[in-house]
Amino acid sequence: MRHLIAFKSKIYLSLIIFTLASFFLLRIALLLSNIDYFSLSASQILFALIYGMRFDVAIITLLAAPFILASILPFKFAETLRWQALCAWLCCVALLIALTIGAADFAFFADMHRHITTETTQIGSDWPMLLDIAWQSRRPETLAYTIALILLVFAWHLFIIKKLPRGLKQTATHPQRWTSFFLILICCVFSIRGFMFNGKPISTADAYHAGPEAAAQLALNGAFSAIRSGFDKQNKVLNFVPQHSISDYSIVADVDPKHLFFKQFADNVPSQHNVIVFLLESWSQAYIDSLSNSNYGATPFFDSIVENSLVFEQAYAAAQRSIQGVQAVLTSIPVLPEQPALGDGLELISMPRIGYMSSAYGYHNIMVQSSNRRSFHLDAIANALGFDEYYGKQDIPLLKKYPQDIPRFGWDYDTLQFFKTRLDQAHRRNKPFFGFVFTGTTHEPFPNPGKEFLLYPHNPQTELGFLNTLRYADWSLEQFMLSAESEPWFNDTIFIFVADHTMRATHTADPRQLFRIPLVIYSPAHIAPKRDNRIASQYDILPTIIDLMGINTPFTAFGDSLLREDPHPEAWVLQGNLMGLIHPKGMLRHNERSPVDYYPSTSISDEHATQSFLEKRLQLIYQVASERISQNKWNYTRLSTHQTAP
Repeated sequence: MRHLIAFKSKIYLSLIIFTLASFFLLRIALLLSNIDYFSLSASQILFALIYGMRFDVAIITLLAAPFILASILPFKFAETLRWQALCAWLCCVALLIALTIGAADFAFFADMHRHITTETTQIGSDWPMLLDIAWQSRRPETLAYTIALILLVFAWHLFIIKKLPRGLKQTATHPQRWTSFFLILICCVFSIRGFMFNGKPISTADAYHAGPEAAAQLALNGAFSAIRSGFDKQNKVLNFVPQHSISDYSIVADVDPKHLFFKQFADNVPSQHNVIVFLLESWSQAYIDSLSNSNYGATPFFDSIVENSLVFEQAYAAAQRSIQGVQAVLTSIPVLPEQPALGDGLELISMPRIGYMSSAYGYHNIMVQSSNRRSFHLDAIANALGFDEYYGKQDIPLLKKYPQDIPRFGWDYDTLQFFKTRLDQAHRRNKPFFGFVFTGTTHEPFPNPGKEFLLYPHNPQTELGFLNTLRYADWSLEQFMLSAESEPWFNDTIFIFVADHTMRATHTADPRQLFRIPLVIYSPAHIAPKRDNRIASQYDILPTIIDLMGINTPFTAFGDSLLREDPHPEAWVLQGNLMGLIHPKGMLRHNERSPVDYYPSTSISDEHATQSFLEKRLQLIYQVASERISQNKWNYTRLSTHQTAP
């Protein structure tokens, strides 16, 4: 019997050993490449490395389960060398898949300081973009990874395949075969559960048993984080607050769950102002001299705009990906880790749709992006939100000569000039317009825009390359605005400039800085220049647009109009599976189970009471939002009596 179990479990045990060794090396590389981020003691590092083995074993057993089970089937044919070799090679494929995700996660972590989560379910038609980045911007890493995979396959063949026994040396009875099958099956089940013998199986939240955030990130691996996030993302509701405690939470957290997210500017009258939103790819606040007191010199035109605008100096992105920024800006629906994203199913729920709302007030709506039409499914999103016109890179004529081909994310100058022609045509309809344009040249890999824009030696994957493209993007914006100033629609137009997310996640003791973006409203005829130090968010942009248009019908939104007093100026941010609440009293981050960390404001005296307040506020608002999205009750104003549009 002992010989039978050893024979049956050889492939499974070999797979576990190879997996643990591979992910150990990947963790060491991650640690050494991000040494500033992993500011941990030796004991914390050691514990995280050991604890992380649970995630490695869980994910490889999950991926290879069909092939492991095939190798231990209690039948005689499953004991042949050919069958065992086939199962072994399929297990090797599962390991290669896990390591490929791990390698992608390694590059992702360098920018985001977190592991891949639901990004793997949101790639869609954009997989060529990833290949482009891997070959053009990360070629040395891609080649190193390819060589490593080849060596792993060779080692697998040498140490596993060639040493598989040709069969059992002793004849096994049926009871012995079935007993060995169930014993190994039980081991597999416990492996997939991460050796959690009761309760729920291991999840990303369990990583925080390894210690603080940095230790948790070291313990996790990208394959587990990505795949389990995909499995766990089932439109579920996180119930932090029992029903009998909601009233108590409401009082302490100053939240009215019944009317939460309900908005209506009943005193509004239709303004007929044109509104244009520029969603600027990776325009981090840190690189804009007028907002950060820096001296990069990459945004001289935007700096001049800032001096004559309503500027929100504490503005935050909703998350760390472009499509999440689009969702926050255009729908003001929270980006939640357990709920689908815009373009990935969120658009199916009942929600305020800015195109249809503005059309009811006589607006013509135009969306343009510099990337391919299908990038981020923006073509479908534009249609779902009620835009009258939508255009992508394929529709944009090239007006300027460049030293290279059109990059994957397009050229900003040509995009903005095309956008302006569409706005000019919209104006000739004698209707106000709402325009939304999403730029892209400042996306990695950073293309060479021409020597006149090169502030530094150009590198498509470094900060220097970004600054060169930022200088070009700023010039492109200047050309658009100079041209717009001569148009009859300019004086009655309000321009909103906001970034989709920051350029890169740099090491900082304060995670709020990972989300700091520019948010500027410019309209010399209608908006007085001011530096506003309130906390502002991408979620506030849709209510602000509606307010600027003079729309007075009810709607739902996660944010508030920036033109009005807000009793709770705050920003919600998503970092992987961590939801964060940025409040004047501090920042609290929370996973799907409990708070993770708290960063108090310097002026707070009673940190314990403040942390308790933020925790209850985050949990209650988060839960209500999750329930309404999951139950398709976000746009609950559809049950109310609406005022009719003029």
